[in-house]
Amino acid sequence: MGWREYAKQVQDVGHDRHNRHISPVSTPNVPNVPNVPGSLPLDPKGLRRCVERLSRLDPLAPLHGLSVDRWRQLLDDAEWLAETFGTQAARDGWSAADLFGRWPDVDGMGGIADRLNSSRSLVLSADRAAWRINGVTFTYNRGSYDLPLVWEVQP
Repeated sequence: MGWREYAKQVQDVGHDRHNRHISPVSTPNVPNVPNVPGSLPLDPKGLRRCVERLSRLDPLAPLHGLSVDRWRQLLDDAEWLAETFGTQAARDGWSAADLFGRWPDVDGMGGIADRLNSSRSLVLSADRAAWRINGVTFTYNRGSYDLPLVWEVQP
């Protein structure tokens, strides 16, 4: 036996480079979680549907037990958000619930439009929105809640 055959024999002991086809198949170590229908990211068609639904809401007929002034403010904020940041939000994967969601019985704690309170200092990144109201900075993380949309909540 020559030195090459001896070196090959020594190197081949204990390694399984040539028998990968008989090794066990590794499975993912996390479960497969399905998408929740209400929190799917916006696409351009979905954004147009949201704008259409917002335009059908009557500013003089408040829903959710809100005052007329608060209802108008919410609608103004939602329309401004859709016009100014809608395309960017759709591109970055924000959902309609993130932008236009609303808790049924809690005012000002829903999606971004519900929280803006007429602020126009919004900065929207791929994962976080930030704005200022009276010198205080507020933030909202993308996908924080799966909220019903403003027009879906029963009055």
